[in-house]
Amino acid sequence: MATYLKLNDIKSINYIDYNIDTIYDLHVNDNHNYFLFVNGKKILVHNSGKTLGFVRSIWNRAAAAPNSRHLILRSTHRAIKNSIFKGTFHDLKRLEKDRWSNVTLWKSELSATFENKSEVICSGLDDNRIDSILGNEYCTIYFNEASEITFDVYETVLSRLAQVCYYEKDGEKKQLNLKVFIDCNPPSTKHWLYSLFYKGIKPDNTPLKHADKYGKIKLNPGDNKENLPPKYYEILDTYTGKKKKRFVLGQYTDDTEGALFKQAWIDDNRCKWDNNANRYILPELEKIVIGVDPATTNKANSDETGIIIAGSKRLDDDTHYYLLNDFTGRYSPKEWADIIINQYSEYKANEVVAESNQGGDLVARNIHAENNNIPIELVHGAKGKEIRAEPVSNLCERGYIHFYGMLVELEQEITEWIPSSGMKSPNRLDAMVWAVLHLIGDTNVVAEDFAINNADYINQSIRDEGVY
Repeated sequence: MATYLKLNDIKSINYIDYNIDTIYDLHVNDNHNYFLFVNGKKILVHNSGKTLGFVRSIWNRAAAAPNSRHLILRSTHRAIKNSIFKGTFHDLKRLEKDRWSNVTLWKSELSATFENKSEVICSGLDDNRIDSILGNEYCTIYFNEASEITFDVYETVLSRLAQVCYYEKDGEKKQLNLKVFIDCNPPSTKHWLYSLFYKGIKPDNTPLKHADKYGKIKLNPGDNKENLPPKYYEILDTYTGKKKKRFVLGQYTDDTEGALFKQAWIDDNRCKWDNNANRYILPELEKIVIGVDPATTNKANSDETGIIIAGSKRLDDDTHYYLLNDFTGRYSPKEWADIIINQYSEYKANEVVAESNQGGDLVARNIHAENNNIPIELVHGAKGKEIRAEPVSNLCERGYIHFYGMLVELEQEITEWIPSSGMKSPNRLDAMVWAVLHLIGDTNVVAEDFAINNADYINQSIRDEGVY
């Protein structure tokens, strides 16, 4: 079984909370190979986030061992570029400019190179990037926000943790231990991270070999008060239930009783991993749509705009539905319109479907102002959200809905929403429901819908209302 580690006494198996600075020492001289960093809500250190400690440890390892390669991964290229390369890498050079003055950052490669010819490489796991990752061997692999990564991908990448490197200590040449660093906001107890680090088994219930090499570290926002404003803690105090457990207390959660969706339904029917092609198996889809649940304002406390990509394929006598990606976020109207237009092109989508009584007319105006060739169906939610979501829930339970990889925030939202509780339905869930219902062809059953595909009408509306 994995043990909690006290970093200034690596042999301790006792659980404690740690000050953020102590993880800086987690680099060369310890006897664990797998580290899980479990944290509550994002821990900010000089605006760098929870990744700063692990990145610094990796840079220390790179500086110690000449010609070594180290890999930092996140689910998407965009996420790792913005959060780690543009953020943490540059912050670390700024915060310790004397220490890292000779480290060169390469924007085109998302990498850092050292005087001793070592290299730290950042990569997303989307867009078939796994093949290029597997072309090298590494002595450190860091999975950032690993709750967004599936076990199949994790295990495939681990096959490249095989580089033999050496460093010198007190005049003696030593081999650098291979290391796996992992961090996450704790997801469900059904997640593979919980199985590995808390139960000592793989997702298929196979016991871990060398379980004593797995250690875990826990940090919560209370450990970092010196670097966080008091207002931040006021926000955390408003969190309740699963949100408090996951983001504040750093605790894993179980299935929510009364929720319309179960994590097991998702996990059991997730797209299968192809070990030969190093990617998830996805049939050639017959139709792809973008479901949108638009936010009507763009303020700090505004709702997010739900943006879900979904597709369908008839297999034998049944139609199956595939959830491909989640671009939900808090955006200005122009920002989410640009995302929808770009993803419509990227996925070669057939249509956009948006809820009209939540600003759907704005969706049509914004998108058609840039590209009036994109067909948009506006659907009006005439009945309750639970009634709309039930057909999708039933399909999910029966195994007809498949997640392409892991869409952790969408999965969390749909497995936590309890219709009878009076909770507001999440934006991701609404966007997903509209997309799947459109693919089913049942939007007419549960809503009044109407299509807006007439560019002249849209352009006239824009002129009349002075939107642009």
